[in-house]
Amino acid sequence: MATKQQQKEEEVSMTEVTAKAPKLDKDATIMVDLGESLEDATARFGSEVIFSNYIANVKIGVQSGIRRYLEAGLSQEDIQAKFDAFKPGVTMDRVVDPIAALANKFAKMTPEEQAEAFAQLRAKLGQA
Repeated sequence: MATKQQQKEEEVSMTEVTAKAPKLDKDATIMVDLGESLEDATARFGSEVIFSNYIANVKIGVQSGIRRYLEAGLSQEDIQAKFDAFKPGVTMDRVVDPIAALANKFAKMTPEEQAEAFAQLRAKLGQA
């Protein structure tokens, strides 16, 4: 029989993982023992497993960044330049299309708010 301390130690290393199956309108949450630290995980699973999972996870993040920059119209060279100083876990620059952001904000306004926004824009353009 496990002592309370042993049970507490086991709970600490357990990680909650949830997945949804939208096509079935179901989800499940399970507890998985992934270790308490890098050292613990390496001792349990081996450095090859830890490193290959690290590479896979980082690649997914890099691919997401590449897609975001492609959609923003950056060239492959510009994207490479963005990644030249890449560090996993550090947020990269977001490319924001100001026209798309304005259109999105405008679409959420009431007709009255839209009219006021146009009036303010006209006033600012008149000052320019």
